[in-house]
Amino acid sequence: MRLRQRLAGWIQIENFSAWHGLPVATKNNGFDGTDAVLEFNKPEQVKHIALLADLNKKGDFSYFGRKDESTEKFYNGDCAITTASSGSLADIRHYAKFNYGVGMMPYDADVKGAPQNAIIGGASLW
Repeated sequence: MRLRQRLAGWIQIENFSAWHGLPVATKNNGFDGTDAVLEFNKPEQVKHIALLADLNKKGDFSYFGRKDESTEKFYNGDCAITTASSGSLADIRHYAKFNYGVGMMPYDADVKGAPQNAIIGGASLW
């Protein structure tokens, strides 16, 4: 089963971190000052990126850039799973000519307290 996706930084760093209760910056994730420093090299984040690298080497994960190439691969049946925002659901309903399911982003059960909340907004992950 292949996973295709776009927007890797937003999904695989920012949302992964929020979903697991991990900050991505100092100073309370930047809320306590503009001099915050990006900090996404905690063991959980490194483990996640290492997992993606391993899946990529095996051919089970592909990154398709910042545009919508990954969802097109999903519509065409080239992959079984795509990671996209909930804002993509209308297009999936329109273009996917097969039965599909929608679910929350997976989480690492080894991370205490996970899952937390996805990042709020019109494009929260499903």
